[in-house]
Amino acid sequence: MKLLSWNVQHGGGSRLDRIADAIIAHNADVIALSEFRARPGAILRATLTAAGWPHVETTDPAGSGNGLAVFSRTSHSAEPGDFRTEGECRALVGHRTAGAAF
Repeated sequence: MKLLSWNVQHGGGSRLDRIADAIIAHNADVIALSEFRARPGAILRATLTAAGWPHVETTDPAGSGNGLAVFSRTSHSAEPGDFRTEGECRALVGHRTAGAAF
């Protein structure tokens, strides 16, 4: 399994096309995006979904707030109890976005 972690920096802005092309070129099985934002995130979501990563989970950031998004070629899910503590989940994700619930 190939995992790609990418900080889109401020939601991507005018760089969205180049970011999407670079992410797609890596051909990862799972893509984890940080600084994912709602409006530019919708563009990334549509592009990556069409390119073969149809399974998406996000922290649903509001406005210009930063969040996290995970795209996958195959289905993924987490059920209550999958992580022993909130801290363990936070460590797995790498950081916690203010106001996000895991």
